[in-house]
Amino acid sequence: MKEVDSIVGFLGYGNPTESVWFIGIEEGLGDANSADALKNLKARGTFDAVMDLHDAHHKRLRENGTPIDFDAKPPSTPVWQWIAKIMRAYEGYDNWRDVNPANEYIRCCLGRRDGTTFLTELSPIPSNSTANRAWMEAFNKLDSELGEKLARRRDRLLELLNHSCPRMVICYGDGKVKAREYESSLGAEWTSIGVRIARDSKRAYPFLLLPFFGNGQMSQSVIEEMHKLGILPGRSRRS
Repeated sequence: MKEVDSIVGFLGYGNPTESVWFIGIEEGLGDANSADALKNLKARGTFDAVMDLHDAHHKRLRENGTPIDFDAKPPSTPVWQWIAKIMRAYEGYDNWRDVNPANEYIRCCLGRRDGTTFLTELSPIPSNSTANRAWMEAFNKLDSELGEKLARRRDRLLELLNHSCPRMVICYGDGKVKAREYESSLGAEWTSIGVRIARDSKRAYPFLLLPFFGNGQMSQSVIEEMHKLGILPGRSRRS
């Protein structure tokens, strides 16, 4: 039960204060029956509410049957790749499209305790797809109060967001169903400002809805349009 409480109470990776927030729909963990997923879930049961991404993964979580060596080769998920590219564009790097600098950003900067990003999800219950509810069903069997705990966690996340003075918030995963989930959980009201870019009309700072950062939905053209719209304010840097 304590492990369930830690998993459900997890809020995110990095620094939530005066940073750029990235908010997804739910944690990704892979196949519910895989050995890695089961061991990683148990490891997540030891997490604090906010974790440093490096500390959380390095020699603590597993990939392909072995502990992740974050210093040598951190996971390179499409979601993290797109976040790294957006942040490098935000910081003004001309080569934000390049994969190698993005990988280095993931290794050194992404989701760090003293950094400029905070990575979170609307739901801390993992899933390998929005259609697969195996983990949610398993957690419901383990804890009859799961619904109430998830509601409290949602309130805590919204309170953290409202008091952390973020520089920018990027929700990823558009489409009517996901847009409504963000509206319901975060109190957003979306207004289209570009091709597959929407902005919350209620907040003064950039609070955006972009395509999902995976499954081929996100593209460089979205980041280029963010530049044209003046959302990415960084000064030009060569490298």
